Amino acid sequence: MMANYAGVAAPASFSPVQQPDRASEGTVLREATRLLAAFAGFGAALLTFGISSNLAYASSEFGAVTYPAAVVAGLWALCLVAWSIMTMRRGVIVRVKPMVSMLSLTSMMLLGSLVHSVWISTSEASEFDATVAGALALQLIMLAAVGYLRRLGPRPTSGSLPAAKLLLGLAAAATLVSAITVPGLAATTAGDFAVPHGSHGTPADGAAVDKADLDKLEHIGH
Repeated sequence: MMANYAGVAAPASFSPVQQPDRASEGTVLREATRLLAAFAGFGAALLTFGISSNLAYASSEFGAVTYPAAVVAGLWALCLVAWSIMTMRRGVIVRVKPMVSMLSLTSMMLLGSLVHSVWISTSEASEFDATVAGALALQLIMLAAVGYLRRLGPRPTSGSLPAAKLLLGLAAAATLVSAITVPGLAATTAGDFAVPHGSHGTPADGAAVDKADLDKLEHIGH
């Protein structure tokens, strides 16, 4: 005999367990990676400008042969600045293929320069160049970020981003880039002549003055 279920109450409805919004988390990671690439571009541009100034200053020792290299480095730094601005303004990675090619080429040149200065050069002044190393590290970060974004595919056209997570990613990207950029800038020729904060003006009584720095300044004045 078939049971009569007419009087049986329907099961109470229940709310599904809230699952984390993986799409939103993926979008935040995508945006944080894009910002990291742009910030790294700015940092690499600053260090490349420093390399350009180093090459221009080296012309006093090696002659005008370093001027073309200084000009090329300066132009590449301008390209990095332009690319970073467009990437931040448009919200997507721009000029992917040309940028990847140029980043790969210049990174190999920076690596060759670093290896030569540390292990191959026979000059007594050979030492680890923090400026070149910093520029190389930032360009490798750019390559990694661009490669990751290319693997993710096109950017979603809709969906809101959690502001707190996005700000956290932005702060982390800025901290990483600044931690690499600042020591690199301090190692440039301009950084050698920079006056530490709190010590502007004439040296304090009894303070030692580096004769080598004075000789450099006198040479620039001539």
